[in-house]
Amino acid sequence: MLSFAEYIAEATPEFDKKQRDDAVRIFNKLTQKLKSQKDSGNVPFKIILYADALSINLGEVLKDSKYYNVELIFGASGGQYAGMFSPNKDGNNYIILYTVPQKLITKEFYTLNKLMPRKVLVRIMLEGLKSSSARSTFVHEFVHNQDFHRVKSKETFFDKGSKDKPPEIYYNDEKELNAHYQHIVDNVEVWFRQHFIDKILKYKFSVAKMNSYKNIMKNKEELESALIILSSMNGIYNRLNVWETSTRTFIDDEVIRLNTNTQFFKYLNQKNRKKIVARLYQYHTTTFKKIVKDYKKYISTMLKNVKNEDVIYELKRLDMNLYNDLVKIGLNKVK
Repeated sequence: MLSFAEYIAEATPEFDKKQRDDAVRIFNKLTQKLKSQKDSGNVPFKIILYADALSINLGEVLKDSKYYNVELIFGASGGQYAGMFSPNKDGNNYIILYTVPQKLITKEFYTLNKLMPRKVLVRIMLEGLKSSSARSTFVHEFVHNQDFHRVKSKETFFDKGSKDKPPEIYYNDEKELNAHYQHIVDNVEVWFRQHFIDKILKYKFSVAKMNSYKNIMKNKEELESALIILSSMNGIYNRLNVWETSTRTFIDDEVIRLNTNTQFFKYLNQKNRKKIVARLYQYHTTTFKKIVKDYKKYISTMLKNVKNEDVIYELKRLDMNLYNDLVKIGLNKVK
């Protein structure tokens, strides 16, 4: 086995992606397993109730022996931390997610819920997993768990927790560099899906609707709808184009902007900032660029599928610049 420094030094974009994908896969599998039990009269796994939290054994829920040593604890949101990884020398590790809405974990939490059916407790955990920060927080803490089991010396994981360290030491800890890097990239991927991919995939239905318009020249509502969709396609395509061609713009304008609230970049020393930026460059050139290229191609295909010449003619008449831009991307020309 490698020392932690050797292990991280050997990390490649492929390794980073696999580690992150494994964490996301477990998060999604856990969510599906809990959803399948939210109405069950016989939840088939143990749930431990505390005064202000509840926990499950990850391996028992997933029916996967690799994770029997991981206890997943759900606590209330709103505190100083969104999550925590706490390893034990006996090999049993704890991942804590502080993502459950505060209204569900009150001072009387244990008293109110100790006699409740377990499906009610499952629903409380699902509320914690629905939080906007839950997935990326889980990725961060799960990466700590993966790292713990893959390195030779475990002692580095048993030092003081983050709450006992000043931020300039905590954020520059080599363990935190890896977990925060994966957390950051997952934040970007979640944001990209929510704000771009989901919208892009809907263009298929928007184009079909445009093609169904019968008398767009006399229907102001339909014309306005078509122009808004076409303008949106152009705007998103142009933004994707910038991200594909400029790694620096992608990192500065999106990655760092999206993660400023974590204070991570604020407290990184120069040496570690260079390390993280180098890994982000690799991520952009090996992974993100390919994703962007695929969705640019998808938008181009959707524009080629606009067959309603009346829509295109009206676009050309009303906004020649937008028409010319879209023709370059894939829109059919009209006379």
